[in-house]
This record gives sequence, structure tokens and C-alpha cells, in this order.
Amino acid sequence: FWPLGKLALQQYNIIYSIIIHRNEKVIDLLFTKKLKNMEIEKIIFFRNLLFKTFIVGLVFAVFYFITSIAFWNTWLMSWIERMFKVNDADLGNLILSFFSTVRIVLAFLILAPCIALHWMIKRKNRTTRA
Repeated sequence: FWPLGKLALQQYNIIYSIIIHRNEKVIDLLFTKKLKNMEIEKIIFFRNLLFKTFIVGLVFAVFYFITSIAFWNTWLMSWIERMFKVNDADLGNLILSFFSTVRIVLAFLILAPCIALHWMIKRKNRTTRA
């Protein structure tokens, strides 16, 4: 009598095979089972959503960069310096910090999962064709 049922015993055997034997066929089987559980259409949807979010974020970053450069030596920057009581060097550090944060968010939080989902889709398509 196995208290957790037949499915739990199969999962235990798969995990045991991965840990002890490091069997690549078992790892591929486990990977394809996970892909079968999550529909390919949902993966494609999230990939496209993340990619379009990356493109929009990139457009906004370019827009902010152009406006920062265009208005750097104008009345607007002097107004910002008076309003928020920052000098020119501090304002430069704030803008540099802003663009560094935008780069990290765009690259690691949006583009990296998008690429990972793209690779999952390619792997799923390759395994279904074979």
C-alpha cells in the first residue's frame, strides 16, 4: 500500500533516476511532460507579450534619452534644479542611474524570459516533429 498513490510513486522514481543515475532520457521525459501540461499557445502568448513589452520599453527609453539630451542646457533643466534643489552633477547622476535601471529591467526582467520562452517553443516544435 502506497499512501500517496501511483502517481506519487512514479514522480518519486523519476526524481530518484535524475538524482542517482542522471539519466538524460528521464530528464527529457520530465521536461516534455511539463511542456505538455502547459499549452504551447499560452507559452507563445506570454513570449509575444514580453517581447512587445520590451519593444515599448525600448521606445520609451530612447524617447527619455532624446528628451534628456535635447533639454540638458535649456531653461527646463534649470527649472528642475531649482524645483528639486539638485545641482547639475546630482542631476546627471540621477539620469545615469535611471538609464542603468531601465537597462537592467528591460534586459533581465523582460527580454531574458522572452528568450527563454522562445527556446521552449523551439524545443517543443522540434520534439513534436521528430
